[in-house]
Amino acid sequence: MTDPLDEPGYLAPAQRLVVDAPPDFLLTACPGSGKTRTAGARFVVRAEAGDRVAATSYTNIGVDQIREVISSELGRTVGPESFIGTFHKFLLQYVFHPFGHIVMGCSSPHLVDAENAGDDVRLNGDNRWRVPLAGFRFRPDGSLVFCGRGLPGWSREQVTAAGSAEAATMKRRAAARGRATFDDAMYWSLRVLRDVPGVAAAVAGRFDELMVDEAQDTSELQLACLIELSGTGRLRSLVLIGDVDQSIYAFQGASPQGVYRLVADRGMRSVPLVENHRSSQLICDVAVHFCSRDRPDVAVGEHADFTAPPEIVFYDPALPTTATDQFLGRIAALGIDPMSTTVLARNNALVALLNNQAGRVGCASRPTALGRAVMALRHGTVGRHDLHAVDKIIAYAAWGEGDSLDGLDAEGRREVRNATIGLITAAPALGLPLQHWIRDAAVVLRGVTSELVAVPARRPGDVLRSAADQGDVIAGDYFKRPSPGFSARSVHDVKGATREAVLVVARARTSAYRPPEADTWTAHLRGEQVPPEHAEEQRILYVALTRARKYCAIALPTNTSPAVIDSLQRAGFLRSPIESR
Repeated sequence: MTDPLDEPGYLAPAQRLVVDAPPDFLLTACPGSGKTRTAGARFVVRAEAGDRVAATSYTNIGVDQIREVISSELGRTVGPESFIGTFHKFLLQYVFHPFGHIVMGCSSPHLVDAENAGDDVRLNGDNRWRVPLAGFRFRPDGSLVFCGRGLPGWSREQVTAAGSAEAATMKRRAAARGRATFDDAMYWSLRVLRDVPGVAAAVAGRFDELMVDEAQDTSELQLACLIELSGTGRLRSLVLIGDVDQSIYAFQGASPQGVYRLVADRGMRSVPLVENHRSSQLICDVAVHFCSRDRPDVAVGEHADFTAPPEIVFYDPALPTTATDQFLGRIAALGIDPMSTTVLARNNALVALLNNQAGRVGCASRPTALGRAVMALRHGTVGRHDLHAVDKIIAYAAWGEGDSLDGLDAEGRREVRNATIGLITAAPALGLPLQHWIRDAAVVLRGVTSELVAVPARRPGDVLRSAADQGDVIAGDYFKRPSPGFSARSVHDVKGATREAVLVVARARTSAYRPPEADTWTAHLRGEQVPPEHAEEQRILYVALTRARKYCAIALPTNTSPAVIDSLQRAGFLRSPIESR
C-alpha cells in the first residue's frame, strides 16, 4: 500500500517545503492554504524521524482536524512520547496540574467552571451592583480586567476600576482552596513558569518541536507562557502557524501583535503559504479587500474557476429571515446542496433571529449539555465531545469540585464513563416539557452518582436546575441542534471550518451610538479612518467570507446607505438577481 505522503498531489510543492523545513519558523498561512494537512504531515515526518513533537491549536476544531490528517489520511497513531491537543490543555497537563499548587498555596489544584467560580463581585462594595467573578481576567502582570457581560450604565473600564481589588482577593482565596477557572489556570501556569525554578526549562526541553496552530488567537496569558518557554533556551524548535488577518478573539485576550514580537525576539524566519485550495478565485478577489494583504490569494483548488460571483442581497430589517430565504433560492439556482452551506452573523442575538429562536426560554449549561447528548444518542450520532460533557457533569455531582476529570486515574475515568452511559441511556423521554425533563433527569443523576460515591457532593437538583419560565417548551425541541446545513451560526463557531456557500448577514443599526455593521465593515473602502476597536470587525467578515468554496454573499438591511452598497460593488460584489419581496 502506497504511503499518502509519497503520492503525487497529496502535498503541493509549497506545502512539502514546509514539511521538510528546518526548525524554528513562522508559517503564515492564508485561508484554504492546507495548513492543517501540512502541519499533520510535518508531525508525522518529524515523529518518524525520532523526534518528540507537540502539536497544539487554539481551538478543539483545529486539534480534531490535525488528528484527522494524522490518523485518517496518513494512517498513523500518536505515541505517548508526543502530544496533540489545545495549547490550553498542554499547559494544564505539563504545568498547572503538576506544579500549580506551589504558586496557588494549596494541596492540589483543580478546575471549576465559570458558574462555580465564586460569589459575585460587589462594585465599590455596594450590594446593589454585582458582576460575576469569572468576568474578571488576569493579565500577565497579575492585574485584573473585566471582560464579562456589561452592566447597565457601566462601562467595562468602570467595572474594572470598581471591582478588580475585591475580585483579586476572591480569586486568590479560591486559589488557596485549590480552585481555578479554565482561564485563571493559565495565569497560575504563567506564575509557575516564572517563579518555580527549573519547571520552564523542563517543559521546554520535553519536546524536540512545539507547533502552535492558530497562533494569532493565542491569549496574552498563553503567549506569555510561550515566551517563558522560549526564553529558557531549551525549546529546540518552535513552529508558529497563523494569519493575523484571521485573529478574531480579542475579547478573550488574543494578542497577534505579541506573536510577531516573539517571532522577532527569537529570530524566526517567515515561511508563507499563499495558494488557496478552498475557494474560487472570485471569492479570493473580494476577500482581499477585508484583510491587510495587497494581492488576492491564488486559487488553485478544484473550485478555483467556479463562476458564481459574490453577491449582495437585501432584507427587511424587521424580517431578517428573508435573507436566508433569498440565499436558499440562490444556491438552488447554482445547484449547491443547502446542507453544505451556512448562514453566518456576528451577533448571537441575530443568529437566534435567523434561526427563528428569538424569545426562547433559557436553560443552564449542564442540563443543555446532557439533553444534547441524549438527543444525539437517540439519533445514533453521540460523539466524544457529547460524552465528555456528561462525564464532567457526573464528576461535578459526585465530587463537587468543578468539572475537571484530571484528578482521576484510569479506573476512575472508566467508572465515570460507565455512569455517563447509564445516565444518557436512562434519561427521561424527550417528549416531556423541558422543566419536567430536567427534574426527572436529576432523579436519574442521583442514582448513577450514588453508585460512584456513598454521599454525592452535590444535590442533583442543584447540578441540573430547571426554571419556572420554561413553560410548555418540549425538551426535544429545545435540545435539537440546528442542522449542519443552512442554519445560522456565529462566525466564531465556524472558525476553521469549510462550507460550499456562505451568507454573511450584517446587523442593522441597534443603537444611536453604534453604527450598522456594514458601515464598520466598509469604512476603509470609503476612505474613512478605521478605529483600532473596529479592525477586528473587518477581520470577522474576512474569516466569514473565506469559509466558502463556491459562493458567498452579504445580506444588508434595506436601509443601508448607498455609499456602503457602492463600496461593496466596487470591491467586486454584485446585486443578487433574487431580491427581497
